[in-house]
Amino acid sequence: MSKIIFIATLMMMVCHLTMAEEIKNYTLDISKVNQEASNLHVKCSFLLDFQGKDSVSMNFGGGQEFSIDNLNINSGEFEYELYLESKSIVFRKVSSQKIFVNMNYSYTNLSSFFIYGKGDAELWETSFGEYFYPLSSTYKCNFLGADNKQ
Repeated sequence: MSKIIFIATLMMMVCHLTMAEEIKNYTLDISKVNQEASNLHVKCSFLLDFQGKDSVSMNFGGGQEFSIDNLNINSGEFEYELYLESKSIVFRKVSSQKIFVNMNYSYTNLSSFFIYGKGDAELWETSFGEYFYPLSSTYKCNFLGADNKQ
């Protein structure tokens, strides 16, 4: 009987954890066109369902002020705040339960990059512990597509 109670409690806890925010249709467009060697231009969009929460925090940015530059976010149906110290961005619900987030910005803190072949392929590496795209800390994002443009 105690095993059944334990399993039932465990299942309820797991179901409660899955009620966290939901992120769908995540797209990421990374461009090096007209960028300096340590910079990336990023376009990111996703559908965010608050699922009853008032706010959602995502890992984003770095510890230095110049990691994220020229940040532009469509914020008609929600509010947001960037926290440089904790490397996070918080989206706050204003009215809609589901919002579409569209972000454009420059990530300016690549610690190293490698050019392969005749210069038509690059590998980028961010500084330790930085996030050059928003990433949920409580939910696995379902990446549907990522376009890498050079």
